[in-house]
Amino acid sequence: MMAMLLSAFAFAVPASGQDDNVTVVIDENFDSFTEGSEDAPATTDIGGYSGKLYKLGWSGSSSKVYEAGGKLKVAGSGALETGNLKKAVSTQVLKITARVRAAADYGEAITFAVGYSFKNQVVFNDNKWHDVTLYVGSVSSSSRLKITPLLEGFFIDEIKAVTSPTIVAVPVPELPSQADGVSFTAKWAHDRTNKDYLLDVYSKADNGSKEYVLKDEVVKVVSAYASTVEKKVEGLDASKTYYYTVRGRNKNGNVSDYSDEIEVIRVLKSIDAPKAIAATGVTATSFRANWEAVAEAKRYAVNLTKTKTLQAATTVKVLDDDFAKVTMGSLEKVEFGLLSDFDSYTKTPGWSAVDFALASGYMVLSPYSKTSSLTTPKLDLTADNGACTVNFNMAEGAYGHYTSGSKVTVSLYDTDPNVDGFEGTPLESKTVTTNKGFADYKVEFTKGAATSYIMFSYENGSTTNKIFFDAINVEQKMPAGAKVTTAISVNETEDTYYDFTIDSPEDNTVYSYTVNAIGLTVVDGELADLYSNESNKIEVSLSGSVGIDNVDNQGDVVVKADNGTISVSLATAGRIAVYDLTGRLIAQTYGKAGANTLSVAQRQVVVVRAANKSFKLAL
Repeated sequence: MMAMLLSAFAFAVPASGQDDNVTVVIDENFDSFTEGSEDAPATTDIGGYSGKLYKLGWSGSSSKVYEAGGKLKVAGSGALETGNLKKAVSTQVLKITARVRAAADYGEAITFAVGYSFKNQVVFNDNKWHDVTLYVGSVSSSSRLKITPLLEGFFIDEIKAVTSPTIVAVPVPELPSQADGVSFTAKWAHDRTNKDYLLDVYSKADNGSKEYVLKDEVVKVVSAYASTVEKKVEGLDASKTYYYTVRGRNKNGNVSDYSDEIEVIRVLKSIDAPKAIAATGVTATSFRANWEAVAEAKRYAVNLTKTKTLQAATTVKVLDDDFAKVTMGSLEKVEFGLLSDFDSYTKTPGWSAVDFALASGYMVLSPYSKTSSLTTPKLDLTADNGACTVNFNMAEGAYGHYTSGSKVTVSLYDTDPNVDGFEGTPLESKTVTTNKGFADYKVEFTKGAATSYIMFSYENGSTTNKIFFDAINVEQKMPAGAKVTTAISVNETEDTYYDFTIDSPEDNTVYSYTVNAIGLTVVDGELADLYSNESNKIEVSLSGSVGIDNVDNQGDVVVKADNGTISVSLATAGRIAVYDLTGRLIAQTYGKAGANTLSVAQRQVVVVRAANKSFKLAL
């Protein structure tokens, strides 16, 4: 995959400029580092003031660097640092090229830093070789280039740095933080080697051609000390989508390449919730969820849940996950997943985590400079007056070895503790001390609420230790007739419908869906999803999903069947209809509030509809 560059500046050589005055600052292909190989790097650290690198002019601050057959490997928490960049020119731009790859197959985040003013992180999501080009403005001859990994390390095959008066800084434009449809403010970082900038703003015709609002608009720097440059563009058509690019121009008149094109995204503060409407195409195992479109929505999240009516008092696991869906990593060597993929690691959607890792069959807390946490989906814990039990199996350790004595805090919240700006406190909080190796733990709470979240949090004291969860469940005692609601899945689509197939419909169960609209906005210069509130809920009773029995109870409606007679108790008057399993109407009446009876001659399984609810019964 291509690298993702996260930096304040990136620079390019202008396509039109001939570079006849290039000064080479660094040129190293590592051919003289012949020990070891990529598959089996040498084991001697050649960093430090007594290592091979220092003797060849590199900084003695390099560490955890190993020869790899004409390449170098920089291990996790190591660093590769040059000596002083003596040929750098402070009034010119330094172009750096490097060929690197991650040591781990899941990728790496490699930071390039020059002196104290430039830092750029390059992120790869694989372990293939990548060519990286970076450009740094205003480099002192006493600066050094330092390259460090975030995770398990990287290999480097070559690195080169050159400088020239004709290399011009190309500003990296930002997503506008002010954009209302009829105006926006373009903004980019300023490098002091640039004198001014040329701004283009345009929309696009159906054939892709640009329709300019501004072309080569000169934008001057307000102050010599400015770190950014801005230009407000007004008088736009709210029905069109606009884009902008910017070029830098230095004092010699050299002009850079165009910057990346930025699409102007309208900055939204909120988005309307959709209106969910009745399901269509309902069968014994499937249905289509439907909703009305929302103007600013780019896509929708459809939340599917099931509500089961208990036939007898029992202890119910309202949440139960053994993390069997985690198939990456191991207890000896964890792997790092993406938070955006978190639902793919769990049976129930809606979990969230801070600083997590994965080991096949285990969810891992892996603190990095702060507390690591794992939080359950939203749970309804109002049953049994809020009493619930949290059971979990876990171990503390790293690299297949286990330790003990650390604290894991388990907290109950009535608000999602992971939302931005959360400042609440838990309803209850308990702490357990880790035993050595995997062990079972139990925590009991008494203040469960209709909206409950349980958070597990852990600090490792700056060690490499982690918490490995093998299983977590939450139990409550519930009476007969209680309804247990469980999240099944969250599915995204750009349409205003979604087709669900229920593989194994459960008896005594009603399925339901809600919908969130998802728009795009800009937060702190980054593109971000903006979720609406949930829509209204639509219930769906699949044919065959309520349970074959001779009695059913759904809230204020009770239906009984006995030897061909159906008794229906209603809270308010309304229509009662009886269907066979082919959907044929076989009896109906307008029922009064209270008890009602209908007779069906043939002994069979029927579906009774009353008060907008469905009941499946055996006569």
